[in-house]
This record gives sequence, C-alpha cells and structure tokens, in this order.
Amino acid sequence: MKILQSPLLVSSVLALFLTACESLPQVQSAPNAQITKPAINEASSELVTRSQVVATVKSKSVAVDLERQALEWGYTLHKQEKLAGLDLYLLTFDCPPGVSPKDASLELERLQPKSSVGELNKYSLNSSKVSFLPSQAPKTFANEMLSWPKSGCDVPVKIGIIDGGLSEKFREQTSAKIYNKSFIEQAPSETAVRHGTSIAAILTDPARLKNVMLYSAAVVEQDENGNDYSSPTAILKALNWMLLNDVKVVNISLSGPPNKVLEAALDVASDKGFLIVAAVGNQGQNSPPQFPAAYNTVLAATAVDVEGDIYDKAVRGHHVDFSAPGVDIYINIEGQNRYISGTSIAAPFITAAIASSLGMKDYKNRDDIIQYFSRSATDLGPKGKDTIFGLGLINAKYICNTER
Repeated sequence: MKILQSPLLVSSVLALFLTACESLPQVQSAPNAQITKPAINEASSELVTRSQVVATVKSKSVAVDLERQALEWGYTLHKQEKLAGLDLYLLTFDCPPGVSPKDASLELERLQPKSSVGELNKYSLNSSKVSFLPSQAPKTFANEMLSWPKSGCDVPVKIGIIDGGLSEKFREQTSAKIYNKSFIEQAPSETAVRHGTSIAAILTDPARLKNVMLYSAAVVEQDENGNDYSSPTAILKALNWMLLNDVKVVNISLSGPPNKVLEAALDVASDKGFLIVAAVGNQGQNSPPQFPAAYNTVLAATAVDVEGDIYDKAVRGHHVDFSAPGVDIYINIEGQNRYISGTSIAAPFITAAIASSLGMKDYKNRDDIIQYFSRSATDLGPKGKDTIFGLGLINAKYICNTER
C-alpha cells in the first residue's frame, strides 16, 4: 500500500474525515454519557411541558430500579407518588437537555420494560355550544327520547365525574350529596366550571336520578395562552381518589391523543371493576379516534339530536359504542335556562343509565355493559354496530323498574 506523504493531502483527508464524523448522529453507548438524540418537533401546544415525562410502575422495587437507571442516563426524578387506589407508583422525570419527551418515553421504557412511560399530553374539554333562551318554554325531550322512567331512578352506587369542577352555588343548591376535590394547582376557569357543572346537572336532575352521591374531580386548568386543558397526571390522581372512595361509574368529557400511562391506569381501574364512560370528542368526522374514549376498557358515547341524527362535530370510528341525546339539551343552572350541545353532554345520559340500572351489581366491565344495553338499544344507522352511532340510541325504559 502506498503511504500518503504529502502534508497537504493528509490535512485534506483528515478534514474530510472530521467533517463526516460531525455530520453523523451521536449515539449514546454508555451510562453517564450525555444524550444527544435529536428532539422531535412536537407542537408545544400539545404538551403540558416539553421537559418532562411521566411513568407508572406496579411495585416499589421497580420504581427504585427505574429511578436508578434513569439517573445513570441523565434523567432527574422530579416527583414520585404512590397511588394506592390504582396500586401504582407515579414518577415524573425531567428529561436531559436535547431529549424530546417522545424519545425519553421510549428510552425509559427500554431501560425498564415493566414501566409505562408517556408524554404529558394535553386533554381538552369537548367544548359545547351554549345558548341562553330564558323567554322560551324549555324543550325537555331527552328523557322522553330515552324512554326514561317517569318517576326517576334511585342510584345504588357512587358516581364520579372527571371534568372542570363545580360552581359553589350549584353545590349549595343541589339535593345530591357532592364530594368535590381539585387536582390542579390553580383555580379552574369560568368556562371549565360551567362545563363541569352542566355535566353534574344532568346527573343530579331529580327527574332522572334520585339520591345521588357524586364525586367531582376538578382536573382542568389553563395554559399560558388561557386555553383549558388537563394532563395525564391530574386524570390519574382523580381516578385514584375515586377508587379509594369506592366510586363505581365515572364520566369523563376530555379528549386527546393516546398515552401509555393513561391507558395503563385505565386498565388497572377496569380490572378493579371501575366502569368508565367517555365522550368520543367534538373534533369532527375526519378526526382520528380520541382518547380515553377509544381505549377498549372505556365505553365511548356519541351525541344525536331529537331526530336521531348525529351531532355534526362528533368523532366517528369503530370504537363508538352508544348514542344519547346531545344536541340542544336543556339545562337549568343557577336560575339560567341553557341549551347545550356536544358529545360531552351525551355521555352523562349513558353514565346515568348505567349507574341506576338494576343490572349494576352484575356489571364487571365495559363488555358487560355493552351486552346488557345492546339488547334494547334503538339502531339508528346501518344494521348492527357502525362507526357513526355505535350500537345505537341507549334505551332506559326498564333500567330501574319494570313499569312506567
């Protein structure tokens, strides 16, 4: 082999070699080395923070092991909490510089396969159209449309809502027993409280449900731009609180992207007999499935109008389970007549039917609910289950008594 002897030629080759090395992605091959993976350009509006990830594990020993391995790879444990109701440990990590939350989630799950790790995604309320019509006689077609027993139904179990919180005036005026807890650091916005109060008003209306014990978790706060959102950690803490208080059925009107931590927690809750109803979302027919409604442990609720036509903003998909009234629904809150629309307004009708059903004691999971209510549901679309109406309009005629 001929040896290069020209200093100029050697310098040129060396320069090319160094340039090529600099252009290659740096790969981390040992603990304590700085992680320099390229950050994925996620839109900051979709994440609570771009500097943290959250993880759940099922034992203290695995939590300790995950913390140790994460520390070796440049992560910092921000917070660790035990969620006794869910039998999970919740850990929040600060990501190393230059590492995106998405890459960090994959890295930590690789380091500890027994963990579920996810980004701190934002989950939005399924905002509803609200109109005030105080001069008109209220249109109260929802109960009739569902064939709800005229005398109303007693509720043998505790009901939960994970939403924007309740107004103080509503809590003072309602005949229901209200248990309220906040899982956010700041006071919720007026819009979030109005939304949560509307859901509670449907669930506690004496014409529908009597002797209600309602657990309300406020999980919605505002970002720096004044937009309402919730996070996986707030939702998990709310689920944990409800499990500790033996809540049986919970209504969630939040929607967002898939999240492994949220999914893992919902799996645990379902295994414990927790029944969850979630709105499919108001992102429109061209939207991808929204979560948590699209998880197979959750009952997905969509909205129809008085004619049985689908709400024009409702998300569609194979995950849709049942329909309920959700367009121009009359609600009286604190002396104001309101007509509200949205999939979030349909969900509590299904939650109410489940909670007051005579078959409640026999329900173990979502599949039991589907089997029970599919026998009487009114088919609204193509025969059988479809991506628009699911199994059809839920029927409440015989949920709590056999005579009307």
